[in-house]
Amino acid sequence: MTEENDRERPRKSWREIDAQRDRSSHTTGSERDRERAGRRGKPSQKNYKAALDKLFESGGIAKLLDEAAARGGDIPGGAAGAKGGAGNEAQVDTRARLAARVRDALGPDEVTKAVDAYLAKYGHPPEEFDFLGPMLQHRDGDRVAEAMVAIGALLDTGLKPRRPRAIAALLRTIEEVGDDPDLRRQAHDLWRRVG
Repeated sequence: MTEENDRERPRKSWREIDAQRDRSSHTTGSERDRERAGRRGKPSQKNYKAALDKLFESGGIAKLLDEAAARGGDIPGGAAGAKGGAGNEAQVDTRARLAARVRDALGPDEVTKAVDAYLAKYGHPPEEFDFLGPMLQHRDGDRVAEAMVAIGALLDTGLKPRRPRAIAALLRTIEEVGDDPDLRRQAHDLWRRVG
């Protein structure tokens, strides 16, 4: 080909090039249609989040927990023990809210109030690091010892905290400035296992 022939040949527009790509021989029309439909039909992450928010706000989670309990399934967070009909939704909601207050509490005074409110209603703390970690700030040494025993039991099962540094820092504080020598020793041993 000479330069003259190259200049004389009509150039394809981008639209024509794209159309030609869509008609390539290695994909059939039905495959392309399925690909396009699949891309359009996938919900975005925003849609998932909006659907979850709607489920939480409408109390749908409690309904799902009731259904799982009716089937005999294991419900995380200890809600499986909450048998019953209409009161179950309120009980699950209250348990979650009280546990969230403990997780969100700032300082020993708030933690003490939140933990006492939870334990007054449910008797024992949930077996989760996010609750037991803040419980280490409780004003009562017996509650702190209870939290340490529960954390040790969770570590024995092979579970690891999501935020080990936060729990380790609380244990170090107990070890360094605590009044009770037994708690200090227990905090030291547990700190080495967590950290």
